[in-house]
Amino acid sequence: MRDTLGQTKEALEFMVKIDQLTKEQRNHMRVIIEALIDCCLEDDTRAVVVVGKDSDDYAAVLTVNSTDIETSVLLSKVDQAFMLKHMRDQPPKEQLN
Repeated sequence: MRDTLGQTKEALEFMVKIDQLTKEQRNHMRVIIEALIDCCLEDDTRAVVVVGKDSDDYAAVLTVNSTDIETSVLLSKVDQAFMLKHMRDQPPKEQLN
């Protein structure tokens, strides 16, 4: 019985947080949660969630269906994608000197 009460309390606390979200935030969270669920259901799909505060020197890394090595590969791909995105709008390096 105690386990059920604890789970009910956790579920209610979760719902209180969900109720605080705007409609747009809820839609955004739905997309994120669906993607995370897909990672649990598909053997070749992985997720890495990085959570941090601007004021903290560290971030938490949460993974779904991903080993440490697979997580490193995913983060490397993300790093490359962001680098390309930011470099795309930069002038040629010859113009920077």
